[in-house]
Amino acid sequence: MDDVRLTRTETRSGDAVFTLRVPVRKADLVEAHLASLLGLMGLDRDPGKPAIDEPPGVLLKRLRQQCRMTQKAVADLAGVTQSRISDMESGTRAIPPEAAKRLAEHFGVAISAFLK
Repeated sequence: MDDVRLTRTETRSGDAVFTLRVPVRKADLVEAHLASLLGLMGLDRDPGKPAIDEPPGVLLKRLRQQCRMTQKAVADLAGVTQSRISDMESGTRAIPPEAAKRLAEHFGVAISAFLK
């Protein structure tokens, strides 16, 4: 069984520090989901940058790869063809609103991140 631990410590300055321990093989996936969650909350690891500042296609490719999904799997999820996903990732085609909605729900990011 995987050993996952979450601890919370409160500092004197009023911050809460969370420590999460996960198996290395799942670390990339956990990091991607935590980053998405922070983005949904309007938070970011770097306060000087917007939560999501990459083009929609680049974001889609990064999330797909972090979740170890094929373009075909994402296409099925989004209701488009694999070729369309390839075009969206390369930036040659925009992500349609209905596909953006499905992708946002699946990856846990704001729909606006896919509609820039």
